[in-house]
Amino acid sequence: MSAFHEDKTGPVKNFFERKRRLLVVLADVLVTAGAYLCAHLIRFDGEIPTKELSFVRVALPALVAIRLAAFAGFGLYRGVWTYAIIRDLVAVIKAVSTGSVAFAVVLLLMGFRGHSRAILVIDWLLVVLLVGGIRLSIRLLRGGFRFRPAGSRPVLILGAGAAGAGVV
Repeated sequence: MSAFHEDKTGPVKNFFERKRRLLVVLADVLVTAGAYLCAHLIRFDGEIPTKELSFVRVALPALVAIRLAAFAGFGLYRGVWTYAIIRDLVAVIKAVSTGSVAFAVVLLLMGFRGHSRAILVIDWLLVVLLVGGIRLSIRLLRGGFRFRPAGSRPVLILGAGAAGAGVV
């Protein structure tokens, strides 16, 4: 491959990688906001009281900012799961947990002591399921389901990355 060819494909590849990352961040924003609203709907049986709704308007931007910072801190935006493994799911759980605890601390510091703990637990569960599900779906859509044909033997290729996946 010539240097000329690399120069042309590098910026294009970077452009699409940035766009893909931006879409994942946008999905995380929507999941965070949606899960928090759904947690309120679940907690209040489908009808959020006016007082709680005004609280949501104040708290939601802080929650989104805190969660995105936690996701970035735990490396959820470094790559989009081409090779999803348990370690990646653990990173999602740690990031969501850290973001939830930080949000609870911010609520306490802001003086919101009457916030339902059930909402925080429901929100945590929804976000773990949705964020993990989105990333696992990306993995499945990119790599598809790979079934081993009958009679084949498993192979382990260490340190080969995408090239090793292509060989198998």
